[in-house]
Amino acid sequence: MIKLISIICVYNDEKILNEFLLSSLKMQKGIDYELILLNNKNNRYESAAVALNEGASKAKGEVLVFVHQDIRFLSSSTLNDIKNYVEKMGKGIYGVAGVKDKGTITNIKHGDDLKPAGRYSIDFPVRVKTLDECVIIVDRETFNKLKFNIDLIGGYHLYAVEMCLRASKQNIPIWVLPIESIHHKSQGKLDKSYFYTLSKIVKQYKNVKKIPTTMGIWYTNKFLFRYQLLKKNFGIIKRCFLDIIN
Repeated sequence: MIKLISIICVYNDEKILNEFLLSSLKMQKGIDYELILLNNKNNRYESAAVALNEGASKAKGEVLVFVHQDIRFLSSSTLNDIKNYVEKMGKGIYGVAGVKDKGTITNIKHGDDLKPAGRYSIDFPVRVKTLDECVIIVDRETFNKLKFNIDLIGGYHLYAVEMCLRASKQNIPIWVLPIESIHHKSQGKLDKSYFYTLSKIVKQYKNVKKIPTTMGIWYTNKFLFRYQLLKKNFGIIKRCFLDIIN
């Protein structure tokens, strides 16, 4: 029986935090949770991995829920639904959006107009290879084995993807839950920081043929990865990263 859930969020925009996450947490019913907020308005934390590991070290809950500041729970039972799934299914890593082979699997909505955030909706939990970072749920024991990789992952992208890749090596199950009552304001962003972190992951996991993410499926073969970057035609980004993957 899960007695306490820890909600952990690193934020840099107090207005969005209050409008989305905090306002929707106030409406949650039938569940005990603690809230751990990590203020990054002054760039105190060099990466999400560093910030969220610190938050986890302060947490008292048996289950840790790492959530973006622009997530809104649309139902008063959302946290309770998450808790019930984890109690029933046991140890592992859970999310609300992820990828198995191609195409995002999720029931959540995103953007200002609340459009479906993925290609595939589900009626039951589905095993996947990686998860989107917007909501990550991990039991305490599993998190203590893995934690977020502060040595490899800088910035604020792909920290959950990398954790999932390590979890797979240890046969730790990774699941997308069929939760519908979540809205993510952001629709994701492919910027310079994303490709810098992605390039490091590609080099680290060369034994994996492809790395599926909610922002694309990426080859680890350096020539195919080069082609993908060139095809994206990101100008300064591609010039920067072609050197990294040599």
